[in-house]
Amino acid sequence: MSKFTNTVLMLFTLLFSQASIASLITDDLSSDHFISYNGLDWTWASSINVELLIHPRTNEVVNTLKGPSFHSGWRFALQSEIELLLSSLTIADFTRADGSIIQSAAYWNTSDSYHHVDISNFNNGMVRSMWSLQSDPTYQYETFYVRGPLPGTPVPEPSTLLVFALGLVGLSMRKKV
Repeated sequence: MSKFTNTVLMLFTLLFSQASIASLITDDLSSDHFISYNGLDWTWASSINVELLIHPRTNEVVNTLKGPSFHSGWRFALQSEIELLLSSLTIADFTRADGSIIQSAAYWNTSDSYHHVDISNFNNGMVRSMWSLQSDPTYQYETFYVRGPLPGTPVPEPSTLLVFALGLVGLSMRKKV
């Protein structure tokens, strides 16, 4: 009986294992899915630039592009950062030694139909970060997210933190009247 059960389970497993499809990756991005440049991590997140892609005939959502905060630390790139990307980086910067493209579409798109990127769009400067409306032609732009500090974000100096900490210690040690 055990051999029969094992055979049926194996057949059932093999039968349904071919029906499996790729899905959204919820783990944090591994280092081979982004590049670092100018103090920022850059990830090529999608070949579309719209949050909900709706099929025009059925009105069904065929893909959801997750926001950058879906993975810890990522954010929309500012326009000045997108301009830096377009002026300073080329497709070669996003190409591995084996010729494959460094991208993370499987980490942001719910449909495996959008787990790719379009090199020609990148080469033609069709790059965005903030989402577009599906009625706007820019929804077909490549989507990039960044990780790192916002430009102009002040970083407190250690001496400022020390003075603040000493003030808190002084307040906590004073006698109550």
